[in-house]
Amino acid sequence: MRRDVFHYFPASVEKTFAAYCTAVKRPPFDETPNIQQNRLISYKLGFSFRFNMNGGAINIHFAPKDGGTAVQIRFTIVQLMGARYGAYDDILTKNVESLLGEKAQRLDSMPDSYFDSPQSSQQNNEMASISESLREAKQLLDDDIITEEEYAEIKQTLLNKIK
Repeated sequence: MRRDVFHYFPASVEKTFAAYCTAVKRPPFDETPNIQQNRLISYKLGFSFRFNMNGGAINIHFAPKDGGTAVQIRFTIVQLMGARYGAYDDILTKNVESLLGEKAQRLDSMPDSYFDSPQSSQQNNEMASISESLREAKQLLDDDIITEEEYAEIKQTLLNKIK
């Protein structure tokens, strides 16, 4: 079962990320998370009677939004029904709010792509640009504006950018 919960904090990504790092390391969670600085906190969930969870994982993504920070908490839980992810989120969010001194605003949803790393977005933009340039060069070849040799040279130059 997968559930996503979204929040907005009127604080910087750095401060919000630091507050979440601290909160997940403290009781009642006491987790040792994997961290991608200012982007992602992830950790495994063991059995929890309190939250009725049989195991799984949590991924917490961060992204700048409107001068603050959008947060996506993704629960991936082993069981189909009954997990108290809402209670888990409530306690975690209250702990973060007390650390930050800021109240969270609940967001209905946000696209996963919003939380993609800037690096992957940049790579996607570069690939799209290279593809477009290659199409344009092919069109110039088809319209007899450039020669086969010129097209081959342009194509090789663009393909070298990918490597």
